Amino acid sequence: MCFEIPLVMFFLTKIGVLKPEWLSKYRRLAYILAFVLGAIITPTFDPLNQTLVAVPVILLFEFGILLSKLARRKKAEIASSDS
Repeated sequence: MCFEIPLVMFFLTKIGVLKPEWLSKYRRLAYILAFVLGAIITPTFDPLNQTLVAVPVILLFEFGILLSKLARRKKAEIASSDS
């Protein structure tokens, strides 16, 4: 399910539910949630395993922000070409 984060962010931006600025604003919260998710998923208590789970989730979130910006730009290009 975590691997679908960028696609969900892309489509939510495309339909106007999310904004890339909002996602960038709450980036720190997303990082904290990624580490909490890493702590929940890993069966051990050592921080290395938690980090090994959290880093890919953070990278997927950052890729989702990039896709969100692209979706917004594409939406703006379509709107300007229609006028």
